[in-house]
Formats: sequence, C-alpha cells, structure tokens
Amino acid sequence: MSTLVALGSSGSSKTSRKLVIEMKKKGFSSWGVMLTMLLVAEALPVAQAAQEGSGKAQQEVEQVVVDAYIRGIHGTQDEKQVKAGFHESFRMLVPDGKGIRAVSVDECLQSIEESKVKNPKMWRARITYQFDAVDVADNAASVKIQVFKDKKHFSTDYMLLYRFADGWKIVSKIFKMY
Repeated sequence: MSTLVALGSSGSSKTSRKLVIEMKKKGFSSWGVMLTMLLVAEALPVAQAAQEGSGKAQQEVEQVVVDAYIRGIHGTQDEKQVKAGFHESFRMLVPDGKGIRAVSVDECLQSIEESKVKNPKMWRARITYQFDAVDVADNAASVKIQVFKDKKHFSTDYMLLYRFADGWKIVSKIFKMY
C-alpha cells in the first residue's frame, strides 16, 4: 500500500491516502485503486513536461518582446534588432478619430525618428517594464506589458505573436499611452 501512495502522490502522501480511502468507500477494488494510481503516476511526468514546455515558450515570447520591442523600439531603434522580432506583416492598430489606422514597423520607426527631434529627452529616458500577462497556446501568444520611462508610466501594450520556423514574431499591437 505504501508503494501505491508513493506512486500516486505528487509531494503529498496524505492527499494520496485520502484518495485511496475515498475510492475504497465508493467500491473500487484494490486492483482498481492500484490501476488508477499507476495511471496518475504515468500521467504526472507528461503533464510536468507539457508545463515545462509552455514555460520555455513563455520565456521565448518574453525574450522576443524585450529584445525587439523594449530594447529595439524603446531603446536603440536599431532596425535590424527591431525587425528580428517583428513579422514583416506586423501592424500596430492606432485609433485615429473615426477609425483605425494600421501602422507597419517601418512607419513606426519613422515616427520615432520624428518624435526624437521633437522630444529627445523622452527617447533618452531610462526604460523599465513589467509583464502583466503572457499567454501561450501552441504557436500563438498574447502579451500585456507596462512600459515606464524615467519611472513614469508611458504605455500599456497588448501584443500578439505567432511562432514561425525562425522563431516567435510580433504580428500585431494595440496600446494605451499615458
């Protein structure tokens, strides 16, 4: 019986004992209990591997956002660095009064260059950020990130990414500026 509890537990033999007792009360035979516990023991490594895989994907998504968006767009504006993490079909959706304007990466970089002339201090500010949410589902991901410049809240950004053969790419963005 103790082997069965050890196989079925994921760190809590007390919980496993309760499960065995409940199964016995419901009429499960010893073989039924043992089979159930063995199935649970077999499933745990698979579930843990899936969770670890999703954790790896989340880290990859966060890294693309940091490299291409935080360091690229908000930091260096280096075209190569930015375009490494943005898909060529990327569009930032910007409300323009009555509708939505779709802005490409190239248009975004051009707009930043113009903004740097008007407000150079903002583009030299110390940048910090906070991921509020990163959700990955196989080859698709969404990100909510807060951006701060010199400790002032600059924007809340919502990004969508897809995983391609050459890695994760940002494909769309909406935002709230402060």
